[in-house]
Amino acid sequence: MNNTLINKCLEILKREEIKKDIKSITKPLIELVLEQTALYIYIFLTFTFINFILLLAIIYILLNKRKKYNMYNSKID
Repeated sequence: MNNTLINKCLEILKREEIKKDIKSITKPLIELVLEQTALYIYIFLTFTFINFILLLAIIYILLNKRKKYNMYNSKID
């Protein structure tokens, strides 16, 4: 019984008309969600990019200090 119900539902969902109806219903909802969250997505991407640049700068500074530290230690030895 349960299996036949699932099969009937799957058959209904495979019809092109039903697929078009589902797309026409969900498309405005998805567009609305994207419009409402677009600003937050841009802010998130901006902060992520700034964070990446800052991490690269920190790595660069640490590598430069390591070089200077190694040069200083080699002069002492």
